[in-house]
Amino acid sequence: MSQIAKMLRADEGFSSKPFIDTQGYPTIGTGQRIGPKGAAIQNYTFTISQDISDAWMQVIAESYRPELSAHKTIGPAWIACDEVRKDVLLNMAYQMGSSGLAAFSATLSLIAAGKFRQASIEMLDSAWYRQTPQRAARLANLMSNGDYNAYKAWFTV
Repeated sequence: MSQIAKMLRADEGFSSKPFIDTQGYPTIGTGQRIGPKGAAIQNYTFTISQDISDAWMQVIAESYRPELSAHKTIGPAWIACDEVRKDVLLNMAYQMGSSGLAAFSATLSLIAAGKFRQASIEMLDSAWYRQTPQRAARLANLMSNGDYNAYKAWFTV
């Protein structure tokens, strides 16, 4: 069973109030972008509940499933994945969009070939890893091992 919602809660955290994320976007809830890069945070004066944020997060994450499976670059990797590894790809797409995920062409080729350990090493050789090392390391661990143990501090399966 997919654990994507629990993973995203652990990786994104939660803020009921708008904030500027590390890339300069106004953001709220569980990493939901609410405006263009560089927009003044003062333009966003509302709050959001955890329940609303969770529902929004789930809709966004689940909307990636058909997109990733049909994507020219990502689709072959998606098909090769079990549920745990699909959650890795969903988590990455949630963080960087499908175009950002598609840029991991070497990683995706390794995943499509079933070379999950090598793919996990490739994941760590990236700007993404340097920007969000803890998250990237957890996801690389899931890709390599095919289990959720890297998240055991946040939830049990």
